[in-house]
Amino acid sequence: MNIITNEDQLRIPCKPVDLETGHEIGKKLLKHVVENADKEVGLAANQVGIDARVIAINVKDPIYYINPRITSTSEEEFIFQEACLSFPKKTVYTSRYMQVTVEADNVEGAHVYYANDERSQLKTACIQHEIDHCNGLTMFDREVKLEPV
Repeated sequence: MNIITNEDQLRIPCKPVDLETGHEIGKKLLKHVVENADKEVGLAANQVGIDARVIAINVKDPIYYINPRITSTSEEEFIFQEACLSFPKKTVYTSRYMQVTVEADNVEGAHVYYANDERSQLKTACIQHEIDHCNGLTMFDREVKLEPV
């Protein structure tokens, strides 16, 4: 899969998809992130040139979401150092919600992500990062400038 690095292209919000199409895309994305687990934890369809609201994450338990949406967030946030496959030579510190509730067309009920340790922070930041991609946002939109110590 070729990763899109054109920021203008990534800023176009993705279109919702039907379940059948979403499953086809989701399986491909998930296969890719699982096969590249040593350097990838998440991927959105638009990062590989597909205009679809589908994402895959592989932090602890591999999963893909079709038409994912964040339905609630905590007020509390945390600072996280993020990277992105579309911007391979850059990392930024972002502000992410400590807890998010995610719903999608291919899962029953809601999935809650809560950043209470290092691993869950990665997972919680990742789900927000990938859903942002579906909405035409990048990690640069969430960037925070830290004061030097």
